[in-house]
Amino acid sequence: HRCCCDKQYSDHGMNMSPDKNVSNARNFSPAVLLRSAYMNYGFVIASVSIVTVVGKAVEPYFDLTNIAFLYLLPVLMSAVRWGRGPSLFSSLLGALTFNFFFVPPIHTLAVGNIQHVFVLAVFLIVAIVTGTTATQLKRAGEKASEREKRTLTLYSLSREIAEKNDLDQVLKTFAGKVAETTNG
Repeated sequence: HRCCCDKQYSDHGMNMSPDKNVSNARNFSPAVLLRSAYMNYGFVIASVSIVTVVGKAVEPYFDLTNIAFLYLLPVLMSAVRWGRGPSLFSSLLGALTFNFFFVPPIHTLAVGNIQHVFVLAVFLIVAIVTGTTATQLKRAGEKASEREKRTLTLYSLSREIAEKNDLDQVLKTFAGKVAETTNG
């Protein structure tokens, strides 16, 4: 039985209890964590590839700056879903892919116009800042949710204790709630 105030870790898409007494070998397996991390970076590569295909399809209708904005989508998605590492990877991969497929001379990493260097630099800075901010907002939301769960648990305990008339009932209620929240 898990308490509503147990901290959940979602790095690499895994839920891991911080309680050292809880043994769940699957969650702590280095092979599972590594495979999960590879999958996250694989999804980043796939999403940047999809954006590239969409960018090529709309290239006749939009200028380079507008196409560059499309590459912010995988950055935001990876920041919110997987965190800072995949987000930074998506930023760098997006900048390189955008340069390779859209910035003249095409199919090289060379940049023929100083204006395009500026666009690439601004894109990279915006992508990194946006990804980092999205990651921080996600963590802040998770912490707020965790505090809310703890507060609700304490409120429930205080109500149950307030309903009891003698010290033995209060102690039994308190011990039961502590046992419930510590999985024991």
